[in-house]
Amino acid sequence: MPTWALWLACAGFLLVRGLIAAAESALYGVSDLRAKELARAHPKAGARVLRHKLDREATAASIRVGMVLSGFFA
Repeated sequence: MPTWALWLACAGFLLVRGLIAAAESALYGVSDLRAKELARAHPKAGARVLRHKLDREATAASIRVGMVLSGFFA
């Protein structure tokens, strides 16, 4: 595999890790009350945000697994 392809793959994994970190920060920045308002205003997307806010352990575990795997592969 050429060197440039390895660097491109590494940059891609680091980009994924950054996007996961941004999603985690955005999710934890939303209050429970705001998540409930979003669920009423936007039934599909708001309900997804509310589900992730209410099921904190599973959400945190999946975020951490994504962060660790993308960092490991990078």
